[in-house]
Amino acid sequence: MSGTGKELLQGEIDRYLADYRAWYRDGESKDPGIGMPRLLAGREGSAGLIILHGYMAAPEEVALLGERLNALGLTVYLPRLPGHGTSPANLASVGWTDWAGAADEAWRLVSALCRRWVIAGFSTGAGLALHEAATHP
Repeated sequence: MSGTGKELLQGEIDRYLADYRAWYRDGESKDPGIGMPRLLAGREGSAGLIILHGYMAAPEEVALLGERLNALGLTVYLPRLPGHGTSPANLASVGWTDWAGAADEAWRLVSALCRRWVIAGFSTGAGLALHEAATHP
C-alpha cells in the first residue's frame, strides 16, 4: 500500500477509535470491531471498490460482500460513516454532510491506491455513492 493510502487509512481508524471512546455507552455500544473501517488489498493493479453501509449499519454489515469481491482480486474499502458503530447518541450528532465527507475521504484513499475505482452503497450508502460518483466521475 502506498504511504498516502496507509496514512489515510490510519487517520480513519484513529478517528473511529476516538469517537468510540468518546461516545461509548455501556449496554448500548457494540464491539468496536463492528464499526472499524476495513481495507482489503487486492491484486497489484486491481480496481478499487468502496462499499458504503446504510443508516442503521456499520462496516461490518457489508463485510461479507467486500470479502467476496476481494477474493476475486479487487481492492475493497469499507469506510465508516461518522456517528455509526459507536452509540445512538453519536449518530444523532451528525448528518448527511458528515457522511458525504466520509465518502469523499474514502474516494481519496482508494484513488491513492487504485487507478480505477467503483463506489457502491446500501440504503443511505447508495445515496452517498451517487453523490460521490457525481462529484468524482
